[in-house]
Amino acid sequence: MSNEIAVAQYMVREPFGAVLEAILEALEGSGLRLAARMDMSARIERALGITLPPCSVLFVLPRNVRQVTSGIDASAATFFPMHVVISACAGYTSVQVQGRVNDNSRTVPPDVLGPVIETQRQIVEAIETVATRASILV
Repeated sequence: MSNEIAVAQYMVREPFGAVLEAILEALEGSGLRLAARMDMSARIERALGITLPPCSVLFVLPRNVRQVTSGIDASAATFFPMHVVISACAGYTSVQVQGRVNDNSRTVPPDVLGPVIETQRQIVEAIETVATRASILV
């Protein structure tokens, strides 16, 4: 079987703003860095005049991205930065890690996707610290 790409999704019963701030703190605390943040709902409202519930895309990199990505296969480098989508839904906030790689193949050397898999593991662990809290509100 070849490498599979999937989406990890979490539903958090907390407001968008609180979840977004908690995720940003968790990513920072996990040794990851935010390369960029795109406010999709504001962008769509500016471009099309359509108001949507809050939605942001976080572009996440390992803190030492040069060290992590030097020497990896060019095809693996296409996964950086990794995308985390946070969006408000009725009564909860959805958090998705886009483009997750599941290495189920014995044909791909570990050094090719290893840094990608390690980074996504760190992202998922950071998100799970937020998603599994009883309440992130003070």
